[in-house]
Amino acid sequence: MPIDTRVKRKHFALIFSTWIAVVMLSVIQFLAELSLVKREVPIEILVVGQAIRWLTWMLVSLPAILFASRIKFNSVLAISYHILLGISVIISYLVIFNAVLFMMEGVAFEASLFLRNLKVLLADEAITLPLFYVGMLLGSNYLSKKHKEIVLTQTPQYPNKIKVKTGGITEFVNVEDIDCIEAYDYCVKIRVGDKEHILRDSMTGLEQALNPNQFMRIHRSSIVNKSQVKQLVNQDGQMKIILSSGQILDVSKRKLSQVKSTLQMTGNL
Repeated sequence: MPIDTRVKRKHFALIFSTWIAVVMLSVIQFLAELSLVKREVPIEILVVGQAIRWLTWMLVSLPAILFASRIKFNSVLAISYHILLGISVIISYLVIFNAVLFMMEGVAFEASLFLRNLKVLLADEAITLPLFYVGMLLGSNYLSKKHKEIVLTQTPQYPNKIKVKTGGITEFVNVEDIDCIEAYDYCVKIRVGDKEHILRDSMTGLEQALNPNQFMRIHRSSIVNKSQVKQLVNQDGQMKIILSSGQILDVSKRKLSQVKSTLQMTGNL
């Protein structure tokens, strides 16, 4: 399974768990309110009101929380910013929710009545809304941090050196110094300047092990270091790559368009 897919699935699982916790808190709050209201209030009205309340809160708070989660709690100024943003979100929610209630009830707008209802809502939500906002913000920050940790732990680690044996002597070749890699019987030949190292490995295995941002496959029998590419030329109908070392390698027709695109991006073409 691709790494990006695994990261997205783990991140989604964390987000889903957090929202389940938030929804459960909302349900508990709703049940507590339900036990306190008068029996003559229809349950359907209470459920619809709670649904509208929850939807309004999510629509108002989510964009702000996603934006605020990018700001770290690393200074007094940043904390002050979070507090002001939280107050703005809560006030915006109360005003919008109050306006929605007025439209649902079909009551003509009156400033005094609107302000009175706003005060009642503020008194009812004075504790729960700040708790919800802080909880969602902390959860979003935690998810963002967790996602970065997952990406870091699952990002492929490409080698800086390759171990080779020459005449019974073990050497370590710096990957960045490699000019190219060529197929050689059942092994591969690693060229570094005027030196050659034979390694018992496959072209496919090395291609997967090396950083694709640094190396590219130009033929079934050759891999080149992008930084060592000097020219892409046409010699008698065969496209070839000329390396800084002067070595000339064939480019297969199947790989040609990809090679051209890569060289254009790296500025070698």
